[in-house]
Amino acid sequence: MISYPLTMNSDVALSVCNLIGQKVATCVHKKQPSGNCKVQWDASGSYIYKLKAGSFEQSCPENQEVSPVPKVSEMSCSGSGF
Repeated sequence: MISYPLTMNSDVALSVCNLIGQKVATCVHKKQPSGNCKVQWDASGSYIYKLKAGSFEQSCPENQEVSPVPKVSEMSCSGSGF
C-alpha cells in the first residue's frame, strides 16, 4: 500500500520503478482532491515509488521499498483519491 496526504487539490503522478530506476507502472496520473490518498500495489519483487503532486516531488528511499504482495504474479495498481 502506498499512502500520501494531499493538503490541496493537486495534479498527481505516482509511478512505480524497479530498483534500477526503470518505470514499470503508472498508478496515478490525474487531479486528486485534498485528503489522504491510498494506492494498492500488487506485484512480486522489490520496487520504489516516485510521487509528484503539484510542485512537490518525492521518491521513497531505497530502505523504504514498496512492499509487494508475493502471491501476485501480475503487476497492478488500484486506489482512491480520498
